[in-house]
Amino acid sequence: MKRTVICAFVVLSGASIGYADDQQTACLSSALDTHLAATTKLFDAAGPLMSPDAQMTRRRLDEKYCLAVTECGLTDQTGDARAMMASALFSSCLKKKDTE
Repeated sequence: MKRTVICAFVVLSGASIGYADDQQTACLSSALDTHLAATTKLFDAAGPLMSPDAQMTRRRLDEKYCLAVTECGLTDQTGDARAMMASALFSSCLKKKDTE
């Protein structure tokens, strides 16, 4: 009986981790789709040479995307850990966007 309970626990733990991964993947996919649509629309309107206003808009779009990515990564964090993770995830995302 003890083995059955342990096996059930392990299976349920794996299922919940898989479900959490699916939720995070869906969240990240949605953030990327939204970002790509907005960025494409901006590039279509701005033309080959982006004005300073268009460049600022692009930066704001990148920041909004990084906020969404950060929220996707914080679903299971609370308290001080959440604040530290949020800072690290947001900074990392912006650095990646700056190098693209």
